[in-house]
Amino acid sequence: ENVTRKVLSMGYQGIVSAADSLLRIAMTGGKEGLSLGLMATGAFGNAMSEATAQGATPEQALILSTVKAGLEVATEKIPLDNLLNVAKSAPTKIGPALLNALKQAGVEATSEEVGLIGELLAEAVILQEKSGYQQKIGELVANGTSYDDAKEQANREILDEVLQTAIVSGFSGAFSSAGASLFARAVN
Repeated sequence: ENVTRKVLSMGYQGIVSAADSLLRIAMTGGKEGLSLGLMATGAFGNAMSEATAQGATPEQALILSTVKAGLEVATEKIPLDNLLNVAKSAPTKIGPALLNALKQAGVEATSEEVGLIGELLAEAVILQEKSGYQQKIGELVANGTSYDDAKEQANREILDEVLQTAIVSGFSGAFSSAGASLFARAVN
């Protein structure tokens, strides 16, 4: 793995995520309920598609999609509130603006981690042997890896995903805060 490529990829993902958040806020006129509704709808649709692709029954897919949509709303409310507050009262000095960006990075990373862990647990409980984790282990075992080694590799992949999610969402939070501050300054 090329470290530079990976860092640039995570930075790009953070910028795209921030742009998505800021665009959603602009499209909904800063209405929290509408923004959260769009997030929930997107999470529901993505989860339904993924669960179906993993072989979930229609009932499992519906339950998992509903849980993931609920988790999306629950874990995005605080970062969204924070971002809307930044957009309403952007500081004019660089110090407070940087502090807002760091705060938003921490809030966003924390909420994404809670959401990711919640989603992984929900998938394990609802989909059981059809969960991505179990399918990964099964795939590795089918390719000749011992069960213990397969489980270790699947666990490592989850830890890598958790770390990458924290980094990308931290970037996203900081970029979103900077974007919201710039927008508020331009408007005022």
